Amino acid sequence: MSFACCGSYRQCSREGMCVSTHDHRDECDYRRKLAKGLNFFKGKDLYIEISGRMFHIGKRSDYHRDTRSLNQQEREELKQQFKDDSVIWHEGMLLEKCVDEKVSDTDRAVCRVFVSIRQEKYNIHNYNSRAVTEKTAFMIRDFLRKYGIGAAVEYVGTKVSKVVVKAETTQVKTEQKIPETRKKIEVRIDPKAEPIIGKQISFDEFLSGMMVS
Repeated sequence: MSFACCGSYRQCSREGMCVSTHDHRDECDYRRKLAKGLNFFKGKDLYIEISGRMFHIGKRSDYHRDTRSLNQQEREELKQQFKDDSVIWHEGMLLEKCVDEKVSDTDRAVCRVFVSIRQEKYNIHNYNSRAVTEKTAFMIRDFLRKYGIGAAVEYVGTKVSKVVVKAETTQVKTEQKIPETRKKIEVRIDPKAEPIIGKQISFDEFLSGMMVS
């Protein structure tokens, strides 16, 4: 039995209808998306296009400032805050507009953009929901401020990697203890000397004996 299919890597039913609800003109390249670590069957998210790049925008929660996806009503309400048709929105990924950040040890992707519109708060990350570099974050912030949107760069990490330098360990020689040596003094006894035999005298007796001429 053959199956009809309207694009590469699509899942189709036996009746020839596509199972996926995605717009496959933009999202049918399943293999390349998996190679980039993207979930092909993830629900629709809202992306804003800035300088030809896609950036994910989501609702900022009060708990740990996490980011969640916007529902359809929230997406439409956010779009209405931009009263300019030149702002481009996407509800699906376009691979040619998904740009990974180029980072280094001194310029890491540690930023996101915090957006505040009335009582609502949002976070903007790269297309893959990851942080962006400082330069990219300022570019997004300045773009939003042109439309009167309150935006600020928020740091979620350290810009510069900590370089681990292994200190050279100097070997400290322990002081060697010199064993204590005692000199043996040989005592010679004169065999002709008369042995001293007597009783112990007092100090007074000793003095009186010394005074006798």
